[in-house]
Amino acid sequence: MKQLVTWRLPLVSQHLSKASIPTRIQTPHSISKVAVSKHHAVIALDGGELLAWGGAALGGDLDLESKPKKITGIRDAEIGVRQIALGDWHTAVLATDGSIWTCGDNRKGQLGHRS
Repeated sequence: MKQLVTWRLPLVSQHLSKASIPTRIQTPHSISKVAVSKHHAVIALDGGELLAWGGAALGGDLDLESKPKKITGIRDAEIGVRQIALGDWHTAVLATDGSIWTCGDNRKGQLGHRS
């Protein structure tokens, strides 16, 4: 599968009476894994990239990414992604070697990173 269709509600600042907006996500490689949370989504591609979009998908800021962007520092082809899990504002990746990689909002220490 090289494309994915997602729906999102308009942002609160926009008119809530609008219907959900279907958006087609095109990728250069087949999609091997999909994870979705309340605020963002992450996909793993057969080519090794992890792509994310939505709020706080790529780091600690809460800016909204409207198009998929590459998560740098984690590469499926190098670590072998077994599973992706998402919290409201953070991402965790379980690698095939058992290691866990995290990114996103760490204000309450939810990533397991030292401050």
